[in-house]
Formats: sequence, structure tokens, C-alpha cells
Amino acid sequence: MKLSKPSREILHGLRGFGGALIVRAPDAYTVFGDGQHDGMVAQGMLFNSFDKDFAIVEFGTLAKTLVPSATASLTKTGFSVASSKQRKVFKFAGPSELDRLAGYVTRLDDLFEGRRIISFDLKSAWLELQMKMIRQIEPSHLCFSQKSDAVVRVKGLDVRVQLKGAGHPLGKLDHSFESVIGASSDDPFEFWVKAPTFRLLKLSDYEVTIYEAGMAEFIALDGNVTYLLRDQRIGEFLARATNAPPDPDTLP
Repeated sequence: MKLSKPSREILHGLRGFGGALIVRAPDAYTVFGDGQHDGMVAQGMLFNSFDKDFAIVEFGTLAKTLVPSATASLTKTGFSVASSKQRKVFKFAGPSELDRLAGYVTRLDDLFEGRRIISFDLKSAWLELQMKMIRQIEPSHLCFSQKSDAVVRVKGLDVRVQLKGAGHPLGKLDHSFESVIGASSDDPFEFWVKAPTFRLLKLSDYEVTIYEAGMAEFIALDGNVTYLLRDQRIGEFLARATNAPPDPDTLP
């Protein structure tokens, strides 16, 4: 079976994730982020119909080979990708790895059945501006929040500056930039995401939902992908950088 051009384009567009791919028959895909992007997952539907589940653990490498000029075929043992320069074969993961990834997908479904805190829309023009600010200012994190003024804001924050001086790394944070989204929620909230991970979002209009379980769902309204993110509090970043446990009384 040949992988259709729309399916190749979807997977190639997720090449920055670098993790594993699982496809659940007939056409549902889940891609897991790896390394610095392990707090993000992408899901959607491919434009092929498969008769069995399969997984690829070298997804990042596979996705990079799916350039427009390449062809990809599904064999009994894996993917065969051919370009003008070379042919590469990516073998399916074994049964135990397939079961492990399938279990992760099931747990993800459970996490997104909890109470919703807020839903709001993000326009592609707004997102494009935020991506430009991230490239220019290079914050380490973004924080979506609502305090007492009932307005949802996103702030670009660089916590790395706290690690350069001799002072305590959990001191006052520098606000790199701030934008008002304008939605409102009955409950104050904060949701943190690492800026490099946020940059993996494709340019699109989005319907965003924040969940009480510390999860967020970004549904692309003009593309076949939904991004699922977990709250990436800055305490995790600082604890790893300083080899010290975060102080819960000083963390946001």
C-alpha cells in the first residue's frame, strides 16, 4: 500500500516531534514528542485506511524523509521510503512496544474526560505574531493565565536568566512579552508550556480548551491535527537546571 500524498504531508509536518508514531486501524494516528517536546502529543486522521495497528519508534527520522518528492509504501514489516537519492526502511515496532504506546493513547483519552476550565479561540494571525515574538525574544516558557481581572493573557517568560546570577534561581521572573486573548473563565488558572514546544504548532486557527487535570487541547480548525499538551510548570525546568527540588511556596 502506498502512503497517500495528504498522509505524507501530515506526517512530514510533524517531523519536529522526534518521538514515536502509533496508528490505530483504520486511520487514527498519534505522534508522541520526545526529549524537550515530551509534553506534547499530536493526533488526527490519515488519508489511508489500514487493516491493522502499527507503530514506528523512529518517527522523527521517518517524518524527515517524507519530503514532497519521496514515495512511501507500507509493507508487511514496515515503511519503505524512496527518494531520488536513497531508499530507507523503517521497521514496525514489536508487539510489546505497540501495546505500550496503545496504553498511552488510552490514558490520554481518560485525561481529557475531566472538567473543562475554559475554552477560547486563537486566530492564525494572533498565533503568527506570537511565533514571531518567540523567535525574536526566545523566552523559555509561555504562560496562559487568568487572574482577578477576568481576562485571559499569555506571557512569554525567560526563567533561564535566573540561572546566570549568583542569586536564588526562583527569584522574580522577567516578562519577555504579554498578549491579551480576551476570553474569560469562572475560575482563575495558569497553564505553562515550553516555548520551543509551542513553536511546533502549525499556523492555523485553533479552538483551545484548558482542563482541570493540567492538560490543554489545541484543535486546528483548518488542518487534520489536534495537539495535546500537559502543563509544563517552570519548577520542572529550574529543578533540573539546579539539581535541586523546587520550593512549592515560591513557584507560580
